[in-house]
Amino acid sequence: MGDTEDHDEPQQVMAGDTDLSTGSTSVSAGDEHSCAVRSSGDLYCWGRNSSDRLGVDMIGIHGEPTPVAGRGSWSMVAAGNAFSLGVLQSGSGYAWGATSQGQTGNAAIRAGEPVRLEVY
Repeated sequence: MGDTEDHDEPQQVMAGDTDLSTGSTSVSAGDEHSCAVRSSGDLYCWGRNSSDRLGVDMIGIHGEPTPVAGRGSWSMVAAGNAFSLGVLQSGSGYAWGATSQGQTGNAAIRAGEPVRLEVY
C-alpha cells in the first residue's frame, strides 16, 4: 500500500508508478506480508521481511512493494507463514524465506532470494 498504517477499507497498492491493484494475475497474503505477480511476469512482495520472506536481502518493514530477484517471468505466487513460493511461466518452482520447518525445501537456515525447488 506504500505505508505502514492500518486501514479498514480496501486501498490501492502501488509499486512506484505501477498500480498492482489492476493487471495482477496472482495475489497472495501471508503472515505479515503479501505478494503479487503482474501480467508482465514481474513479482513484487511487501510487508515485514523477517526471515527473508519477501525475497529481498534487506531485513525490515517494506511498506512499498519491492521487486523479487528475477529468475524469469513469474506466473503464480503463494505467501505463507514467514516464507513464500513462486512458479515461473516455465513451470519451475521456487521458494524463499524461513526454513525452520523445511518450508523452502532446502537445508539453508533461510533463503533471502528464490531458491529452485528440486523434485526427486
